[in-house]
Amino acid sequence: MRRIRTSWPGHETDRGASTVEYALIVFAVAATIVLAVVSLGPPVLGMYDGTCRAVKGGATGPASTCQ
Repeated sequence: MRRIRTSWPGHETDRGASTVEYALIVFAVAATIVLAVVSLGPPVLGMYDGTCRAVKGGATGPASTCQ
């Protein structure tokens, strides 16, 4: 059985193809994370800033003064 597997045509190229496929999957996941952070960043920052101001009693100014 081992001999059949090693003599199968295209056996050597399967490993390279799977590496490229994994690289594409990693790229797609990374691009999705970057897109989510970029698109959700400002609204989330606004929510934290609003919560900070509410806790501080409606203080004005940037979020950095709410520490």
